[in-house]
Amino acid sequence: MIIWRGWGILPLIFAVLGLVAGLVAADHAGLVAPRGVGASAGNDFANPYVAIALLVMALVNWLLGRRLNDALDRREGSPRGVVDDQERGYLRHSLAHVRFEYWSVPMVLGAAVAFAGFVGR
Repeated sequence: MIIWRGWGILPLIFAVLGLVAGLVAADHAGLVAPRGVGASAGNDFANPYVAIALLVMALVNWLLGRRLNDALDRREGSPRGVVDDQERGYLRHSLAHVRFEYWSVPMVLGAAVAFAGFVGR
């Protein structure tokens, strides 16, 4: 069973890259708790670097998703939103039947949670 269509896997990859980039930046800034015997189990995801990286990846995801899915409309020659995707006979670039660019919303919410967790420490 395929859960993505076209380039729909990219939002998942963008989210993982944002988390990894944010954690690497936080590690270099000294915000990540040291690991070892007796180390506290802090929440490494709650820092501003993860929030900024997720926001950047959400912006990239939105812009790329709009560009990819709008290209389908231009190729069809119809204005946006006139005909349903199912009526056209294809599905757009999507992940779990959600359009590519709409996955930016969970990324922004994740950034808000990461920043709120950092402020609430």
